[in-house]
Amino acid sequence: MKRIIIIFILIAFISCRDKKNANNVATEPTPTDTEVAIATLKAFYSSVYNGSLDNQEVLFKQYVSKQLLEKIDELSADMTLDYDPFIKGQDFFADVLNSTLKITPLENKNEYRCCFLLFGDTNEKETCIDLLLEKDKDGHFVISKILNDDILAGKRDVMPSDIQETTIDYKGLVQLLKLECNVSNKEEFYKLNCQNIRVANETEEGKNSVSEIITVTVGKNSRKIIRKTSDVLTSSPFVYFDEENKTYILLFPLVGEYNFVWELYCYKDNKIFSLGQRITYWKAEYEESKTTYGDFVKIYRSEGKYIVAMTKKYISAEHSEYNDYPDYLEGTLVKDKNMYYFEFPSTELPYYKKYRNGDKKGDYEEFLKNDFTTPEDIVITEEGDHSK
Repeated sequence: MKRIIIIFILIAFISCRDKKNANNVATEPTPTDTEVAIATLKAFYSSVYNGSLDNQEVLFKQYVSKQLLEKIDELSADMTLDYDPFIKGQDFFADVLNSTLKITPLENKNEYRCCFLLFGDTNEKETCIDLLLEKDKDGHFVISKILNDDILAGKRDVMPSDIQETTIDYKGLVQLLKLECNVSNKEEFYKLNCQNIRVANETEEGKNSVSEIITVTVGKNSRKIIRKTSDVLTSSPFVYFDEENKTYILLFPLVGEYNFVWELYCYKDNKIFSLGQRITYWKAEYEESKTTYGDFVKIYRSEGKYIVAMTKKYISAEHSEYNDYPDYLEGTLVKDKNMYYFEFPSTELPYYKKYRNGDKKGDYEEFLKNDFTTPEDIVITEEGDHSK
C-alpha cells in the first residue's frame, strides 16, 4: 500500500512539473519581426563578408532577393556598377567590418541601416547601407532593395560628362607607335631616354610653393612643362609617336597613392601643349600588381583629336566618386563592351591651364609671361591652331 502511495505521489509531481514547463513554453515571447530582420542582416554580413569566397553565390541567393541580384548582375556586366553595393566598395577587412557592424531600424517598416568600418583606419568614416527587407514565399526575410544607392535606384548618372555608347571604327584611326624607352629613377625623380626623345623631371622652389619642372628634349630642341599643383609629382611617362605628323604624345601617371590620375601632353614643332587629365581607378586585383598603363594603353589619331584607348579589364572610368574630382574629367569618354576611349581635341590647344582647384599646368616659358589675372574656373590664356 505504501508503495502504491509513493507511485501516485511521483505521478502527481511529474504531472505538475510537465504542466509548469508547458506553461513556461507558452509564455516565452515570440521574436518580433524587427529582431528576426536584424538577426538576418547580421547573419548575411557575417557569412558573406567573412573573408572567404566559399559558397558566396549560394549565400547571396539565400539572403538577397532574385530581382535585386539580377539587377546588380545587369549593372555590373557593363561596369555601370563597379563596386559591391552592400559595402559601397571593393575591399574590406572581414574582422573589422563584422566587429563594427551596427544595425538600426529606420522609420519605415522593414527598413534598416547597417553601418560599419571597412578597414578600421584612424579617421575612417562609417559606411552605411540602407536596406529594405521583405519576406519570401517561405516567410523568411530577404534583402529586396538597397535604398541609398542611386545607381541601383536609377537616380544618378554615373559620370557628369556625356558618356556615349558606341563601337569605335578603327578603319578611320591611325594607331600611334609606343616607343621602347629606358628609365632611371632616383627617389621621386626620373630620366627617360627613348629614340630621339628624352624626358626628365625636377622641382623648383618658389616663395610659397614648389613646382615640378619636366624637360622634354627632342633632338637638339628642349621644351619645359611646369606643374604648380598641391598634388604629387608625375612618374615616368609612356611615349607614343605619330610618325605622319611628327608628334609625340606623353601619358604621365601620377605617383604614390594617387596613381589613378594621368595627364596627357602633346609635343610638336618644339611646342608643348596640355591635352587634358583624367581619373581612372584601377580594378582591385591590379592595384598592387606590376601592371602599368604602358601594358595596355593604346593611342590613336583621328581627325582633329587623339584617342586614348584602355581596356575595362584593368581600370574603371565610371565611378560615383569621380564627381568629387571635376578637374580630372577632361576629354570625352566613349565606351563599348570591353573598352574605354578618351577623346582629346588636338587643335586650338592652350599653352597652359588654370583649374578650379588652383592647379596650373602647361608650357613653362608661356607660364612665366603671364600672371593668371584672368577668369576663374579653367582659364586658357593663349590659344591657337598650334598643333595642326
